[in-house]
Amino acid sequence: MSLLLANFWQSQWFLIILLVAVIAVMLVMSFSRKKKDDEYRKNLNDQIVKGAKVKTYGGLYGTVVSVTETTDGKIVLLETGEGERKSYQQLHINAIFGLDDKQIVTLDENGNVMEAASVGRAEEPVITQEQPKKARKTKKSE
Repeated sequence: MSLLLANFWQSQWFLIILLVAVIAVMLVMSFSRKKKDDEYRKNLNDQIVKGAKVKTYGGLYGTVVSVTETTDGKIVLLETGEGERKSYQQLHINAIFGLDDKQIVTLDENGNVMEAASVGRAEEPVITQEQPKKARKTKKSE
């Protein structure tokens, strides 16, 4: 009987030690991930200056017009659109996902990429491909 009780306590301690070890590993992984994220965010915030091309978590692409320090953190004025369709958005610096590094891509007739060129702001669509022209429907005169 005492042998059964000894095995029971040994297995119980083993489970407790295993649980503590798993929790310790999860905490270490969580802290290291947070450290990497903080370092990435700090480097990104240093690169967000006037004239930088950025993209936001909401999917906006634009150019940084100004960065203003406030009591709530840094506020970025973002210019989006071109020509008469320009608009301005004020965003917290943490709403910026990253720098805009998109490229104009030219496709061949099979849809394969022929060339890619880095651009700051594309004047043409990001993916260009020859589209078949649609026939215009006209009304027959009676």
